[in-house]
Amino acid sequence: MTDWSTIASVGTAAGTLVLAIATFAAVRSGNRSARATERALLAGIRPVLVTSRPEDPAEKVGAVLDRWDLHVDRPIADSAPDVQTYRRLTRDIYVPSGDHGFWQGALRDPSEPIFADVRQAVEENRSITIDLLYGDHEGGQRTISRFTLLPNSSGTVQRMVAVSRHWNLDRSDPR
Repeated sequence: MTDWSTIASVGTAAGTLVLAIATFAAVRSGNRSARATERALLAGIRPVLVTSRPEDPAEKVGAVLDRWDLHVDRPIADSAPDVQTYRRLTRDIYVPSGDHGFWQGALRDPSEPIFADVRQAVEENRSITIDLLYGDHEGGQRTISRFTLLPNSSGTVQRMVAVSRHWNLDRSDPR
């Protein structure tokens, strides 16, 4: 004899299991979609420093720039530099996303070893590399951008600037 009560219970249990699996898949898909949307939104507001163009206007300062490091004739590196050795800026500089700004660093102590190296590099028209550490206005999304002051072949003091690398410190590097 058929026990309809048992069949109904098994059918209800199977239906509930199918609904649970569908709900789990939908929530997981929704979470993936939300993460992708968040990454896209952050990419739109993530500060990334780039070189200026000759036609850009002069600016007054308004990425929160944090620290910097400087090297003469620095070789190309694949790994992010050690930020513990960086010099702290004396003031925070905020550059709005998609806007213009500037950075300024100074070597004021002539007895510092790097002072003589930089002076000699300027006099000999050699390349100088500057790494800037910056992040968003909340202190997250820390990034290092490497700028190289390239010698001018005409022998004038004026140099061209090129950005060669960006390192993400608070998330995985896309490379």
